[in-house]
Amino acid sequence: MAEQTDSEPIGEQQGCIELIRCVAATNEKQKDPTYIPKLEINSKALEIISERFESPISIIAYVGALGVGKSKLASLTVETLHITSFDPPLRLFRSGAGSTGVTHGVWMWSEPLQHPEENQTGSILVLDCEGMGDLDQNTGTNLYVFCMIMSTVFAVVLRPSRVDSSLCERLYNALHRFRDMHAPYVLPSLCLVAMDMPSFIRNDPTIGDVIISKNDWLEDIFTNTSSTLSEQENNIIRARYDYIRGLLPDIDAVNIDYLPRPLMNNNDKLDIHTELRKDAHQEFYASLKTAVKRMLSNGGKRLPGSRHSSLFIRPAELAALMSDLIDVLNENKMPNADALITRYLLTRFDKEIVEQHVAEFELNLLVYARDTLGDTMRKRNKPETPDQIKATNNQMKDKRDSLTTEYLGMMIGLARYQIYGFDEKLSNSYANVIDQEKALQELPRAIQLKIEDIEKQMNGYQNPELCIRTIRANLSIEDLHRQQAEQQKLLEETKKKIESKRDLIKREQRINCSLALAKPVRIGLAPCAYCGRSGGAIYYTHWKRYCSSGRTGNYYHYNREDGRM
Repeated sequence: MAEQTDSEPIGEQQGCIELIRCVAATNEKQKDPTYIPKLEINSKALEIISERFESPISIIAYVGALGVGKSKLASLTVETLHITSFDPPLRLFRSGAGSTGVTHGVWMWSEPLQHPEENQTGSILVLDCEGMGDLDQNTGTNLYVFCMIMSTVFAVVLRPSRVDSSLCERLYNALHRFRDMHAPYVLPSLCLVAMDMPSFIRNDPTIGDVIISKNDWLEDIFTNTSSTLSEQENNIIRARYDYIRGLLPDIDAVNIDYLPRPLMNNNDKLDIHTELRKDAHQEFYASLKTAVKRMLSNGGKRLPGSRHSSLFIRPAELAALMSDLIDVLNENKMPNADALITRYLLTRFDKEIVEQHVAEFELNLLVYARDTLGDTMRKRNKPETPDQIKATNNQMKDKRDSLTTEYLGMMIGLARYQIYGFDEKLSNSYANVIDQEKALQELPRAIQLKIEDIEKQMNGYQNPELCIRTIRANLSIEDLHRQQAEQQKLLEETKKKIESKRDLIKREQRINCSLALAKPVRIGLAPCAYCGRSGGAIYYTHWKRYCSSGRTGNYYHYNREDGRM
């Protein structure tokens, strides 16, 4: 990763700091046709963006030819957005004559600026790009490409107010890099900033300057040719004008009044904030505020590749994207950021949509298996029959298919609405496979492949089926334990019956033995007091207290013939 460090602590207010440095090539490398100019990004600047700024972030990138006043305008923009002045003043963007007044690479304002409209949230980042003219074509084009991809408004500063052949060529070369890119909604709004122009005017050879509308002025700008060029050269310029307007159809323009002389001072100690607000500079300050508000009207920076108005890039994402984009620009003379842009959109899709919905899918499917099907199986209190197993498996499959289709439809709908902005509102119409396939065809190929991977992941989630198998195994084990318990109970009962039978036999043996040894006595019973009939007789053997066996209890001998005792 091409990064450089800054020794200044991140907590200190620094004013402008370097964001991108152009690595100087040796003479030998410059002669090498395969050499790719290198850019380095300041890791401290990325840290500031990641930690200090808040989303949505509006990014104004000032570009233009060398010496047109980009850095001065960047400083004026910063002080316009500041509510109060700093004492002492912070380091402003470098401007003025000489090498010390020339911006090298891309510089940024390290402090998050606030919107002039109180109801607007987020932060504003101001970038000042090196003036085109003293850089080689590849390096200059790479800086333009970086600013185009990263900004919300690509502000081309014009002084004088015309897009001449050299500026047209630089814009064309930068935009030509996007020819092979297929990711949509990457380019920012192009805004032409006409300096030293109180109104949009057209120079009439007869009557002089004539005030015209902004649209007429833009038409003049992009049809301007030069009498000093050949017809062929003018045709090339016209073709490039058409290319620029075709690739950037919504071109805007702002005009700023003449810069007051006191503000032309490039002294670092100049209090621009106070000077701007002096009564003598009211007209200039009013035109500047109007221009800045106009450039901020595009809203915050969206994640490149998405047209959804609220899919704002987050500060950490912005810092990471800047760093990754520099790596892409350093790799190839004709870099293509498609893969990079797609990766960030996929990451957002994965983090915000896929993870949550796949987790919900897995939970709902597991709950259905464990509670709905599991309770039914457990209520039977015995293992399933083959027919019941088949029915349970079919129910599980139907539920899986239903939930898979439902959640894939939700994720496709959210990708179209929330990530790529293809749908104006969240649609519930992707509830079947046919509608889902049609909706997927309009999404980028990377999302189509991602959805395929998600479906494989969902199909590979087998915990619900494992839960069903576990319940079946437990039911079989419980049934086996129940059978074993019943068998044990039956065995115990059988043992008791056998023991009882054995005891009865032993009793009979002891009784028979006692009867054999005893001397029974016949005892007569008294006759009936009413009828006088004889009461019969019983045989008494002996009292148990006199029994020589010493046993206690009642022992009877049953007459096997008539059952009498």
